[in-house]
Amino acid sequence: WAFAQDPLAWKQSQALRAGERRGAGWHWGGRSGIAKKGMPRRRPPAVLVAVLAVVAVAAAYNLEQLEDGCCSVAEIDQAVPALRAASARLVSATFFRIFHVDLFKPCPHWPDDTICMRPDCAVCQCEDHEVPALWRARDDIDLSACEPNPLDDIDLSLDQPGAARFATHDRAAWAVYDSPQSMAYVDLGKNPERFTGYNGGSSARVWSAIYDENCFVYAKGCNGGKCSQETCRAERVLFRLISGLHTSISVHLCAEYPLQTATGPALGGPAAPASSAEQWGPNLPLFQDKVGRHPDRMQNLYFALALITRAVSKAAPALQPDVYSYVTGDAQEDARTKEALGELLDLPVIAGPTCQAHQLFQEDQLFADQATVGPEKLEEFRLVLRNISSIMDCVGCEKCRLWGKLQFLGVGTALKILFNVEGPAELQLQRNEVVALLNLLAKLSRSVAFVQEHAEARLAPSA
Repeated sequence: WAFAQDPLAWKQSQALRAGERRGAGWHWGGRSGIAKKGMPRRRPPAVLVAVLAVVAVAAAYNLEQLEDGCCSVAEIDQAVPALRAASARLVSATFFRIFHVDLFKPCPHWPDDTICMRPDCAVCQCEDHEVPALWRARDDIDLSACEPNPLDDIDLSLDQPGAARFATHDRAAWAVYDSPQSMAYVDLGKNPERFTGYNGGSSARVWSAIYDENCFVYAKGCNGGKCSQETCRAERVLFRLISGLHTSISVHLCAEYPLQTATGPALGGPAAPASSAEQWGPNLPLFQDKVGRHPDRMQNLYFALALITRAVSKAAPALQPDVYSYVTGDAQEDARTKEALGELLDLPVIAGPTCQAHQLFQEDQLFADQATVGPEKLEEFRLVLRNISSIMDCVGCEKCRLWGKLQFLGVGTALKILFNVEGPAELQLQRNEVVALLNLLAKLSRSVAFVQEHAEARLAPSA
């Protein structure tokens, strides 16, 4: 679903076709919106293309600092192997593997008219015995005590026919939360994020709403994966964070692609060894097409990882096992969870000075220029993120909706932490927020690791 063509890319493709019809070649710089007319349609020498690609990647990934960050990509690369291993171990624990979510909430922005019926789109919910009894008992108590909260509705409707309003029970939240009465438990390990075949108009409408109705409107100086230096820094950060998450989702769909189905080779996928069992693996040509040939998208992926890692670092005092409860009722499992969490929180990239004694992301500078930004910009920033999180209820693929809701909740939780004015000691996080935040960290670190492992794909000239 991350591969849906956004409106800007569609306009570029139309212009490209028009240019070809006129006999003039066009060269597009990814999603940057930059075009050069009059170039010959003759393919340049492959050696020249490869050399230029190496030079461009070296400049973008090793020498330059991350835009709006204080680290170079090389510094993040050094931290990723340990970060990936520790986060992967942590999210395999029961506490972080079981996610509470409502996958049947109606879309608040347009009619729910497209549902993916492919088997790979379906989500398998937990049976009662798979959920810790302690949690189920606590849920029963919470539900019996629930009463409607008479807060005013917040109008976050999109500029779409049939758009609706929705209510919130937390005015300080950076994401829209599900109602406990309609939530179910899902084992993330049994419902991995991977390619489902969900694409086309439905997924395109979701990403169009995210970018055109939010990012491209809010960050007016941003086109494709790049923003002009004149764009307000807060607006660039918003756009680059969403673009980085989008890139990470694309990487995961390329990394977990159907190579072999029960009936034969997967249509459109790379060749796989003959077998009667389903096989999943990386689709490197697709990775190169969607991510590898777009340095701006990979830069934004690294930026998103830096921001989320900084949020975990800032929240570390509140996440310590002696402060936050990670109890599932299984003593051995709880001990393993605390050990894995301690390993993650003790990593130098989280616990120690990083990036030459600077923070990975300096959130205190984001809204520091009040004369230019104004105090209302932070609130606008928050409402846009809330709106985007609500768009996840419009995704027509259950599995895509699951992972979209979890990861955007993780983004909202990270921003809640970064802009919490009361300090770590007063930080209050729900279990779902902690689960979403650390699963998002694992997802982003795995995406960056995949980029590292398959660097040859991003260096290879396009066919």
